[in-house]
Amino acid sequence: MFRQVITRALITPVTLLKSTEQFLQPPPDYTPAPTQQVLDELKARITLTAHLKNDLGMDIFKTYQLLDRIEQESGGNIDISVEQADKVQTIQDIVDLVTDAQK
Repeated sequence: MFRQVITRALITPVTLLKSTEQFLQPPPDYTPAPTQQVLDELKARITLTAHLKNDLGMDIFKTYQLLDRIEQESGGNIDISVEQADKVQTIQDIVDLVTDAQK
């Protein structure tokens, strides 16, 4: 009896793992999109009027990361405050911030 309980306890996780493997595998007809196609689609979506959240799917955290990266890449020539970052909604807003900071 004890041996059957141990065997069942060992088989159950293995059986469960094998049954979930089918969900982890891509479907047989899946082919990944070519990288250039993905880049072209992204380039088409990124315009000056593109809304960071609605059009590009960026939340406030990703927006802060982007603005922080811009600050870093500028070599310290651009300083964007939290208040300014909170107002950024479009790519044009970012361009305006960078342009104003360089004046």
